[in-house]
Amino acid sequence: MIATLLRVGWTNLKRDRVAQALTFVLPVVFFSIFASVFGNQGNNGTARIRVAVVDEDGSELSRRIAAGLAQEKGLRVRTTVDAEGKGATLDRAAAERLVREGDAPVAVVLPKGLGAAAATFGNSGNAPRVQLLADVSDRISPQMVFGLFQKVAMTSAPDILMDAGALTPEQRSAVNAWLPRLKPGQPDAVNATRAAGGPFGIGIDTVDVMRAGRQESLISFYAAGIGVMFLLFSSSGAGGSLLEEVDSGTFDRLLSTR
Repeated sequence: MIATLLRVGWTNLKRDRVAQALTFVLPVVFFSIFASVFGNQGNNGTARIRVAVVDEDGSELSRRIAAGLAQEKGLRVRTTVDAEGKGATLDRAAAERLVREGDAPVAVVLPKGLGAAAATFGNSGNAPRVQLLADVSDRISPQMVFGLFQKVAMTSAPDILMDAGALTPEQRSAVNAWLPRLKPGQPDAVNATRAAGGPFGIGIDTVDVMRAGRQESLISFYAAGIGVMFLLFSSSGAGGSLLEEVDSGTFDRLLSTR
């Protein structure tokens, strides 16, 4: 019985060219498409994030932070209007325009007074806060830049942060003897930075420049989405009814009555 069914099925398959294509050709085509799309992902490294850096402060601290960001392998830092490093230095408006136009997913703005307020980091609510101008629809880039900035802030200028800290006279005496080892390029700079980075922190605010000045409501957003969804459901239902009327001849009779 089973042999008979297999023979009948094979006979029908040999006669039907469409069935042969669906059985043998279509799987190969699907496999080839997905292999070409996803096959090279493991060979490519993570793309470098384009970041615009605006130094409004011009202090030693802000210059070291900007230089530290430029040295990060995961970032491609841009500080001028021209992408090739030529032209005027970026300001906040130009950096925001780059983010809005999609030329850079994130812009880092180092505000004026950042270096002078180093002593109040973590202790004063009036200290200048670094701003990340970002398109938050990109869920990855702002978070990566946020983490790398915190790392660079602690490793690029540990001597400045330690020297600016509020210390007792005894602590100040010990720190003065230790500060030369904290400067970048010294043998103990890495280990010393880890010890110095704890008490200090630079405030960072993420600003969604794509929604600046707007008051979008999630309720209206989801209401519009649900409305479109029900419109599609209604259209598909009406289309199915129309096809049934065409098959039954009702549609032709309705047209003939005009």
